[in-house]
Amino acid sequence: MDEKTADEVRKKRIAKLGGGNGESGAKKHSGDFSQSSADSGAADLHLSTPASSQTQSLSQSATKPSPESMDTEEKPSIPAPASAILSSTQINQLIVSTIQDLMEIKLDGRDNILPDIVQIMDTFKDADGILNVKMMLDYILLEVVMYSANNLQVTSELVLASLSSCYQTASKFIFSQKKSVSAIEVEIVNELKEKAAVVTLLLLDGTISIKDESCLSVSMSLVKLLIKKTFEWNLLCTIISQTLATSQFVSIFTPFMMNLMECASKLSLVDENPDSCLKTLTDLIIFRDASNRQPFIDLIIAFDNWNPTNIAQDSRGGEIQKLSFLASFMSFSTFAEDTVQVVDKYFSSDGQDARYLNDTYVLLRNSLRLVRLQMSETILNILRYKESRSSMISLLANFLESNSKRTQMQVEEDKVSKDGFMLNLLSCLYDLCIDKIPYTKVDAFYPFHPCRKLKMNDCARLKCTDSEAEKWMQSLSNDSSKQWTEPTFSTECFFFTMRAISLCILPNIKKNNRRLRVIKELSNVIKDLERSKAVWQANPRIKSRNEKILKKWTSQLARLKKAQLCADASVLDPELLTKTLRFYGTMSLFLLSQAGLSCTHRNMPATLAATECSKPVYDIITLLVTLICSPAYIKNPYLLAKLVEVMFTANPSIQNSTNEFCRQIYEHPIALDHLMASLMIFYVDIESTGSHNEFFDKFSIRYQISVIFKTLWANPSHKSQFISTANAAKSDFTRFVNMLTNDTTFLLDESMDSLKTINELQTLMNNPTEWDKLSRETQQSKQKHLAQEERQCRSYLTLGSETVEMFRYLTEYICKPFLIPELADRLAAMLNFNLKQLCGPKCKNLKVMNSQKYGWEPKRLLDSLTAIYINLDCEVFAAALANDERSYHRDLFPDALSKMKIANIKSSIEIEKFVNLGKAVDEIVSSKAQTDIDLSDAPDEFKDPFNRKCLREEDLIDETELKSQIEQWIRSRQK
Repeated sequence: MDEKTADEVRKKRIAKLGGGNGESGAKKHSGDFSQSSADSGAADLHLSTPASSQTQSLSQSATKPSPESMDTEEKPSIPAPASAILSSTQINQLIVSTIQDLMEIKLDGRDNILPDIVQIMDTFKDADGILNVKMMLDYILLEVVMYSANNLQVTSELVLASLSSCYQTASKFIFSQKKSVSAIEVEIVNELKEKAAVVTLLLLDGTISIKDESCLSVSMSLVKLLIKKTFEWNLLCTIISQTLATSQFVSIFTPFMMNLMECASKLSLVDENPDSCLKTLTDLIIFRDASNRQPFIDLIIAFDNWNPTNIAQDSRGGEIQKLSFLASFMSFSTFAEDTVQVVDKYFSSDGQDARYLNDTYVLLRNSLRLVRLQMSETILNILRYKESRSSMISLLANFLESNSKRTQMQVEEDKVSKDGFMLNLLSCLYDLCIDKIPYTKVDAFYPFHPCRKLKMNDCARLKCTDSEAEKWMQSLSNDSSKQWTEPTFSTECFFFTMRAISLCILPNIKKNNRRLRVIKELSNVIKDLERSKAVWQANPRIKSRNEKILKKWTSQLARLKKAQLCADASVLDPELLTKTLRFYGTMSLFLLSQAGLSCTHRNMPATLAATECSKPVYDIITLLVTLICSPAYIKNPYLLAKLVEVMFTANPSIQNSTNEFCRQIYEHPIALDHLMASLMIFYVDIESTGSHNEFFDKFSIRYQISVIFKTLWANPSHKSQFISTANAAKSDFTRFVNMLTNDTTFLLDESMDSLKTINELQTLMNNPTEWDKLSRETQQSKQKHLAQEERQCRSYLTLGSETVEMFRYLTEYICKPFLIPELADRLAAMLNFNLKQLCGPKCKNLKVMNSQKYGWEPKRLLDSLTAIYINLDCEVFAAALANDERSYHRDLFPDALSKMKIANIKSSIEIEKFVNLGKAVDEIVSSKAQTDIDLSDAPDEFKDPFNRKCLREEDLIDETELKSQIEQWIRSRQK
């Protein structure tokens, strides 16, 4: 609409508002905005009947007599308030300055969209110069809205901003005056604030529309202004108060809250104020009405999308994050899979230095901390409100229940919530729990409570099997003496946090480790392909294919590295990890109290109570020593192995930053008395884990135990305690040494075989004549075989060398238990076999290039093996060595002695001991050769009844009478 047309519309409106029949304008025209504007002929202004009494009050004061009617008719008497009746000379300067200060409205670049203010005032005076202030303000605001509605360059956001500015200016006006304030000024201010609120309400409920904007669009404009903090909060509070008692509150603020939710879902950590929507939400939910209710909380918990339940069950986790109202405010993330904006802004280029990464991590983590604090405040305010506490707890439970699949080995990422959302949820639960909920107020029976909101039936258990736990819970439910009380918030929040850790921290760490492994493997594959570039470049077809593959893999590697950098910002966040450890501390106290223990008890119950056995278990750091030293508490060997892994990871030889933490573990009173003995028993028991991969798992777990053993052995208290245990606990130590012998035999044997294969393949590849005779397919097959053998050799040598080292330092202080008849011959045979491999005529087959790449240190292994010989040097051990007819021969000790001298790994005293032991063994072998007898015709009942059936230790029975008969028969043959 052009300026000329706009002026005509103004004139028509003034004329229509006037009418003259002897009544005042206010009384005669008691209609509303829609009535006057419909007559005005403004085609672009869409008005409807106001929906509330507030809009009617504005309409009733919007009518006025026109100048034309006043000239032709009897001028009506306009009853105005006493404070508003002033002479022209009194009002002129006051009104002009006040209105101009209040109406600082600038739209479309114009300083003022209104005609001269004095002319407007004159229009609203009667012949006696009496001004109707209310009517004039109605006209001014109507003029603003009219102009906005018909100007294509004006939006609802601009109009709302202007109304807000008007309200804000009015609010500040009186306080900004240095002089005394007149009654008319106060009335103008109050009237302007009231009219600004009413017109804003008319815009929001659709009574007045700007161009073709819908109510939803106007609502979105209000949301944007509030987010940017450019809308007067008191004006919004006035609108809220005016609509609370009517249906308008729901009709206006439901789309408003949905728009706020939409804006929140579009924010990310790269935005200038990522917590703006959360702050707006918090401001709204803490609003209280006259009856102390919080209407916005009442509103949102009634939404269908507050706690969605009617969603696909197989993808609940992913759906609930997308649909839930509150989840939209909690989806901030640094993960590349969640938000690409973080990658684009901070990690788009390759090769960032450590300083840049550290600064970036600080920036991202600070942003996360701010939004998480706001999330926690929002949730806490909803929980504090009695009417919404149950709804909030149910929502938190639904968040966790819907993501139970996150603990699975293989997770379909689109069917569970995003990592960032889950970590934010965990952070909020930490803020609710840590330092706020004492463990003494937590009900240990909550996992079995019939009214519990969180189901945890799929979790691992400390001791009971699933069937045993089910039976116990059934007996509990049938127990009429058990009186269930309503779960408290402290109890539910505590168990929610426990569950959240297993759904958030652990899966993210596992995913992080998998990503690191993939990056390493992909890097090696790319290096291998580039290393063999000279080979495949000669063939055009293979060259084209490999170059495409190389480009694809390189691009994939770059994406994985960026994703890793993004993930590290969250997964390795020191604040989150610190909170995790603090909660673990509280959880440990809780579990220890349930077991009837304290942190310093040395005497522990033989078994746990039924409630503790059935309780689902999570990683428990501070319970480490107690549970490892009390194997009766844990039936599942896999869970105990995870606790050993924690102790292994904290070992100073693995992590140099955990010295103090590790010291506290090793100096714990329970550890000083029981740790080494318990680890020895577990070393044997881990032979079977129940896993499909248990044969190889046991070697990794035993390697971890051997590393821990080595550290404990350096502590005099642990050393003396274990020596006493080894000498006293004959059965346990015998089984332990037996397993050590088996492992050493297998691991070193496999290592030697791999070294021989590597030697053969390297020799072949270094012979161009023979290598070139092979086809390309055969060459590639050989290269893959070499890579496989290298990986296997490195793994076996690492495990085997550590086991031999354990033999070395144990035999230095413990000899007798190693030389009992059940062990001596097997141990001697193992040592002879490996010494022959290392120093015999075929030892050259073990020589490989880049031996350090595989951890192959033949000098160190020879030093350890020969040290065991020297440590066990005695008549019994010499006889056991001589009994080995498979590997021992007269050249064994001389060959080993030659290698020892070349390597310069022994002192002269040690060499002398080794030589003397060799002589003693030779003498025994010579003596035996003279007295050998043929035992092939021994009676059948004297032979080993080996039948391959599973045999347990308790199945072994001493046959002393049969043993005596065999010895007597042998003596008779010697005569």
